[in-house]
Amino acid sequence: MKRFPFPLRFSIPAVLVLFGTVLGVVSFHQEITKTYRKTEEDASHYARTLGSQIAGILDYLYRSRDVEQAELVISQLGSDPRLHLILLVDQQDRVVLSNNYELRQRPVSTTEAAPHLLKFPDVRQKMAGDLSFSQDRRYLRAIYPVILKAQPGELRPSNVGILFIEYDLLSEKRAAYAAAWNQALTSSAILALFCIGLWFFFDRTLTRRVNRLVAASNQLANGEFSIRAGLSGSDELAQISIAFDQMAAGIQENTKTLRRQNTTLKAQQEAAIDGILIIDENRTVISYNQRFCQLWQIPPELPEQGVDQVILESVLASLAEPEEFIAKVEYLYQHPEEASRDEVLFKDGRILDRYSASVISPLGENYGRIWYFRDITHLRQSEEEIKQVQRFLTSIIENIPNMIFVKDAKDLRFIRINKTGEDLLGYSREELLGKNDYDFFPKHEADFFTTKDRDILKAGNILDIAEEPIQTRDRGLRILHTKKLPILDDTGNPQYILGISEDITERKQAEMDLRHAKEVAEAATQAKSEFLANMSHEIRTPMNAVIGMTRLLLDMSLTPEQEDAVETIRSSGEILLALINDILDFSKIESGKLDLEAQPFELLTCLQEAVDLLSASAKLKGLEIHSFHALDLPTMIVGDVTRLRQILVNLLSNAVKFTAKGTIVVSVTAHRQDQVRDLESGSGPEKFVASGAAGATYEIQFAVQDTGIGIPVEKLDRLFQSFSQVDSSTTRRYGGTGLGLAISRRLSELMGGKMWVESEVGKGSTFYFTILAPIAAQVLPVNLHPGVQATLPQS
Repeated sequence: MKRFPFPLRFSIPAVLVLFGTVLGVVSFHQEITKTYRKTEEDASHYARTLGSQIAGILDYLYRSRDVEQAELVISQLGSDPRLHLILLVDQQDRVVLSNNYELRQRPVSTTEAAPHLLKFPDVRQKMAGDLSFSQDRRYLRAIYPVILKAQPGELRPSNVGILFIEYDLLSEKRAAYAAAWNQALTSSAILALFCIGLWFFFDRTLTRRVNRLVAASNQLANGEFSIRAGLSGSDELAQISIAFDQMAAGIQENTKTLRRQNTTLKAQQEAAIDGILIIDENRTVISYNQRFCQLWQIPPELPEQGVDQVILESVLASLAEPEEFIAKVEYLYQHPEEASRDEVLFKDGRILDRYSASVISPLGENYGRIWYFRDITHLRQSEEEIKQVQRFLTSIIENIPNMIFVKDAKDLRFIRINKTGEDLLGYSREELLGKNDYDFFPKHEADFFTTKDRDILKAGNILDIAEEPIQTRDRGLRILHTKKLPILDDTGNPQYILGISEDITERKQAEMDLRHAKEVAEAATQAKSEFLANMSHEIRTPMNAVIGMTRLLLDMSLTPEQEDAVETIRSSGEILLALINDILDFSKIESGKLDLEAQPFELLTCLQEAVDLLSASAKLKGLEIHSFHALDLPTMIVGDVTRLRQILVNLLSNAVKFTAKGTIVVSVTAHRQDQVRDLESGSGPEKFVASGAAGATYEIQFAVQDTGIGIPVEKLDRLFQSFSQVDSSTTRRYGGTGLGLAISRRLSELMGGKMWVESEVGKGSTFYFTILAPIAAQVLPVNLHPGVQATLPQS
């Protein structure tokens, strides 16, 4: 119940004064209204009588043509102060006579009667008067028709004039107001004396005793449970006092019990893992725990204010869906009979589980609502991750190219199968699920699969792998590579059989075809290699003899023409011998008969020897060859120095061949390999690395850079192919067989490295290759070889 705004000692006299004042004002207002109405009625009767009489007198005077008497009548009327304005208007609405001499002969539209011109025609037509009050009811206006004097030639007058009278009611209303005011003052004085006497009576019999009860109630409300009212008498207040004292005694006893219960309840709330908030039926905060503040990230001062709206306003900004949150809260407050459980989402990704229920007494009374909150962010994140994994696994299972199926261990019926299984077997999932092998496959196949499955179940949780032929519906006989695994239940008994099958029919056929093709290719390659080796050996022996004989001839006395001819034979023979050597090396590499040596050698010496071999050719074209190496380059390494020199010479020879002007740069860097496999046997790069010393192994990188013609990007893939060059024009212009780079790349791969190229047309090319080599001596310091610089150029 809403609290009364004033104490009784003030409210009772205030009510009496208010009642007297209102009564006096109402009476005064009624008296004024009555007096004003009487004044207006009297004025109306007077104006109607006066207007009718004056109009009649003016009619008579104008018929008798006594105009001077008419002016006298108007003049006498003007002496009455209540007649504010008197006008006699002719047929043309011009003022003929007036109590204001200045208005005569003026149009009515220029006088105060102008707003009433519209009524003049109606009065003339009806020949009847009209009475009306002004909007503020200060003036009463009378309009009457007047027969004016006849015009020359008229037997009877036909012109109808207008008598306009404006009657001022202000003085009469002032007199009526003064009389009503005097009467109201007399009545109010009598009523005030009555109210004062009544006030003293209530103060003695009611107010003071009620104040005593109020004081006792306030002390009880403030926790002074020992207070008693102690009023004497037999009236109702004394009975209330007795009941109050009994209630105070009961409250004093119950308070001790409630405090004990509240202390226990508060301890339970604070020990709870959930955030708890209790709101009464008036939406006031009754109780809360610290966990609630922690979950909602609010200071304890907010719930201490006791207003749930304050808490709501402070947390809305952090919610992902504040409108829905408010709507749900308001709905639950409006439907106390309903309980609710949902989730609250925050902008920062947190999720709270929210449960709410009404606090209902055994008698069905609603005491408010209790709210529970629990942080389930990690739980929902875990569930979402599990769902994502499930969706991911389901997608994988459905789209994997292998058939995946699950059978129950009891009667070996299909209970799961993926889309690939449907496509492979030729049956729909609806046809397969709930059926076993006997429903789809020939009896001998069904017996075979069933026996295998029973053996797997007896063997326990052991993976079984087998190749199984199976007759499908529309794809014929297929060969499946199947893996089956029993899935055990909690008691260790087989519950399911999980199987995954891969269709290897085409692979089996391809393996057979490939095996046959490989045998044919190996035979052809072996025959080719043996033919090339034999032919190269047979050609190289007489070619060495030809070159030797030319050298002997050059030592003899020959004419210049003979010496040029012999020199041509010698150089052509050496070119042909180099070609034969390339073919022989290539045939050995192709047949796998090329063995690499593993001997210690000086890396920089090998580099300088390669540079020296091409220096003369470079100088003839006006080119310079520069070499650089890193400071931490190993001095001695283990490997095949001849084959390494062959790669360098091949790359430098190509650089000189395809460079018209500029420079050629050779650079060497090394990187230590922290982990090297300890290989005792093998072939190719593994054999090469394993055959070295037990020391650290380095990856050594060489780069040969020129400023030549460059290579188009679209033709780089043909660069390292056997018997191939970039295009036929380079073959005609520069010569060569196209084996040099192919052999160099294979040699670098046999040494555990690789080879690649970077090139730009018109700006040159850079060939890179690497090898793996163990060190054979201390890495640092490096003994510089004459002509080899110890720093790399700035890129």
